Amino acid sequence: MGKGPQYERDICRDLSLWFSEGECDDWFWRSSGSGARAKVRGRKGKTTSGHHGDITFADQRGVPLIQFTTLEIKRGYSKSTFSDILDESMGKNKKRPLYYTWIEQAEESRKHAGTPFWWLIVKRDRREPVIFFPEECSSTLLEMGVGATFPFDESKTNITMRIPGIGVVDGFQLKSFLEGTPPKLIRGWRDDFMKERTPKVVEPARE
Repeated sequence: MGKGPQYERDICRDLSLWFSEGECDDWFWRSSGSGARAKVRGRKGKTTSGHHGDITFADQRGVPLIQFTTLEIKRGYSKSTFSDILDESMGKNKKRPLYYTWIEQAEESRKHAGTPFWWLIVKRDRREPVIFFPEECSSTLLEMGVGATFPFDESKTNITMRIPGIGVVDGFQLKSFLEGTPPKLIRGWRDDFMKERTPKVVEPARE
């Protein structure tokens, strides 16, 4: 069994425990073909509800997170780092750094899924897992009330990088991010989002 599938299952458990606030470990599971089928359909202009990216919901209570973000998971690749984007080769036959390619994949999955954000979770061998997402997600979390507890506390390790063609990306250690981000805020965002999508009933004009 490869490292990737097992780690995706581990992340599903961790996300489930986080989003259920410790009550359940089975709210999320690997999407069909780790999102491959949804990606193929998406490139044909077809939607595959809930199966974009690597993680989907296995319990309806996990839906708000899947509507908030599309999740991509990478395990291994220990010789690659996020800083490869900063010092990438400028030669004619240069090869895009893996992190750049992963972020492009995450953005493509996000567009097909119709979610506002993407999360890229990376775990290198014998290293702490980290999470990356666009600056717009950081701004939204701040507006939702994450505040200074995390991830925007100077005592926490984080990174911000402007990437040509992509925009500004923020990165944090996954454990600290989950500990400092209350799931109820994302559930509240989803409730507001659904209200905005619900057509308003217009009363007929009375003469």
